[in-house]
Amino acid sequence: MAVSRAQLPQPPRMSKSQALERVRQLKQQIVIGSIVAFAAFIGLISGRISGLLAALSQQGDNSPALQQNQNNGFFDQGGQYNSGGSNVSSQPGYSPPVTGSGTS
Repeated sequence: MAVSRAQLPQPPRMSKSQALERVRQLKQQIVIGSIVAFAAFIGLISGRISGLLAALSQQGDNSPALQQNQNNGFFDQGGQYNSGGSNVSSQPGYSPPVTGSGTS
């Protein structure tokens, strides 16, 4: 036999002061949890940064990341295949379009 919700015994209601105290405690737990999570996240980031800095310091001054950039920045894009203009046919993987393959 199915029992409806109205027939189930209801737990006693909390007083307003108890509810407010419970809300205050939950807010405090959320704040503390957020601070702990943020501190753990910052700890992970700082560990990653210190590991990267240690790796860079072991490589010495010959590291490409530490050498001064000798090119002319953005405008010096004369690579192996494109020295100046936009010559698409000289780039690797280029195949010219097929002409005359349709039927008329």
